[in-house]
Amino acid sequence: MTVEQLEVFLKTVKEKKKSVYFYGPDDNPFDDGIGVENAFEVSSDATATGAFEGVYLKGN
Repeated sequence: MTVEQLEVFLKTVKEKKKSVYFYGPDDNPFDDGIGVENAFEVSSDATATGAFEGVYLKGN
């Protein structure tokens, strides 16, 4: 998912004060969801591979 796709989705969310959760590919999102503690963006990486660029969410 790209930031643009996420932004389009978030515009459709009715209750903006709800918590955000993430879950792994083998998790049940309703049993294994983890709350998001913070988010940050990596715009470039040290070796210029592009491998680490993106938005990261930290669980709590």
